[in-house]
Amino acid sequence: MYVTREQLKAFLSDDLVRQALDDNGDGQIDEPAWDAVVAAVDNAIEGPISRRYPVPLPAPFPPVVRDGAVILACEALYQRRGTPPDQNPFTGRANTVRKTLDAIGKGEEALTADSLHKNPPVTIIDEQSRLGPTGRMLN
Repeated sequence: MYVTREQLKAFLSDDLVRQALDDNGDGQIDEPAWDAVVAAVDNAIEGPISRRYPVPLPAPFPPVVRDGAVILACEALYQRRGTPPDQNPFTGRANTVRKTLDAIGKGEEALTADSLHKNPPVTIIDEQSRLGPTGRMLN
């Protein structure tokens, strides 16, 4: 689980979250609805990056995952309320998150600062050749 309801408070009001997750109209958050959002967010994150990294990721989550999960969850909550993609205030940011995750999965971008080097460093040993221009051993 890469996102918590607590993290949503930075972007969404409690009322909006409650409305988006109240499927039976009793004014309360329905946990299965929240679980479905979390599962969708987890899949959206793990799908692309699993091409390069083992999933699920261990906590603490890299900022790109932690912050991306919040944006994807916010987009999903607006979708649950019936907001069309062109009117969803999180669609643009969520699309950027998806592109970044895809680039991470392809190895084009780093998941963490520690994974910036795509290839391990190389050491070159440089010394004078013992072979002359004809390929014969020099004395």
